[in-house]
Amino acid sequence: MYGARIVLLFLFPCLVLPQSSTTEYWAGTRSTMGKSQSIVVHVERSKGLEKATVDLPDFGALSIPAARFAVESGRVHFELIGDTEQAIFDGKIDGNSIHGAWNEGKRAGEFELHRGAEAPVRLREEEVVFEQGNVRLAGTLLFPHGAIALLQ
Repeated sequence: MYGARIVLLFLFPCLVLPQSSTTEYWAGTRSTMGKSQSIVVHVERSKGLEKATVDLPDFGALSIPAARFAVESGRVHFELIGDTEQAIFDGKIDGNSIHGAWNEGKRAGEFELHRGAEAPVRLREEEVVFEQGNVRLAGTLLFPHGAIALLQ
């Protein structure tokens, strides 16, 4: 019993010490054939490791894991893996901007990102509850910025 306490004293501080990490936000657009869509890349650095997630707010898609994320020699690469296709992004970092090309199956285009101080809020959340007899259904609706709420 006493030995177990000693082990816990050594393990417990490791669990509660804060982890130092930083997050960068890169916001911009990806475009093809005269149309553009918003894109936000969240890059998290922790203990020398980098990982990223991507938001496509125009589609209501948030926190998509960026596969094969890499920053090397002033270039950035990441992939968004879908059910049937994957979107591949390759760009060049120029100070606080990234410019590059993307392709997804037969579609291709360009993307441009700019470093921001914090993630732009592009979606509004609204809690909803529906009740019928003993059944209760609750959830959260996401609305694009500027959209009129459907439930008043």
